[in-house]
Amino acid sequence: MGQWLGERVKTGGTMYLLNKTMNGIRLYYLILLGILYLSFYQSSVYFLFFTNTILAYIPIELTFLAMYCKKKYIIVVVVCLWLVFLPNNFYLMTDLFHLSLLTPYDEVTLLISKDLMNWIKLFLILLAVMPSTILGCWSIDKIARILVEKLTIGVYPALLIACLLFMDSIGIYIGRFTRLNSTDIFVRHNQALQKIFADFEDIDNRSIVLLLLLYLFLCGIMIGYQLIKQLLYKNWEESVKSNGCTHSRRQSSHK
Repeated sequence: MGQWLGERVKTGGTMYLLNKTMNGIRLYYLILLGILYLSFYQSSVYFLFFTNTILAYIPIELTFLAMYCKKKYIIVVVVCLWLVFLPNNFYLMTDLFHLSLLTPYDEVTLLISKDLMNWIKLFLILLAVMPSTILGCWSIDKIARILVEKLTIGVYPALLIACLLFMDSIGIYIGRFTRLNSTDIFVRHNQALQKIFADFEDIDNRSIVLLLLLYLFLCGIMIGYQLIKQLLYKNWEESVKSNGCTHSRRQSSHK
């Protein structure tokens, strides 16, 4: 009975921590979006970071939702929506090309300028791109495991992740070069599908190579994420063991 209660307490503590983390992420994006809006609302180009960050956050929130879904048909609906919005997450990295519009070099010294507006724009953009990329990797990893565990899909999570990354690379390509976003699927789906089919019907070798590069790039990011995750888990495991040994020694000394 005591062991069962202990397991329940641990589970409750984990769920509380999870909720707390989710709320922290939501608060982070809420504050970030407010700052992005106030900073870029008069800039036609950089204001895209505000709208694209909103789109990049949607798959993260859908992942939170999928984690708590118990009915399979609801999970299927959530995952389908997640697939539609997922490319927006990594797409945000391609917006870094807009940094070329900045003038980072001093015209006289040819060194990096101390123009505060340039630095503020750089930091704000990175504050949107970096967390979204990390959370995008977490989102794909989590959804793959949800599909395997909750929907009992007989596929290894790693293989499923590889397939999701390939679909993601196609979505990024469509967003960047076909100039469509996820909302077009709902607002004007017929025109969007026609445009996608037309573009892929006439796809050239350079575009195919670019798609492959996008896929390999996403795979590289995911591998890096998995390695960092394993390292953090190992450190956490060692910390738990160390704290457990310390607790045992204290109990022994009291006896």
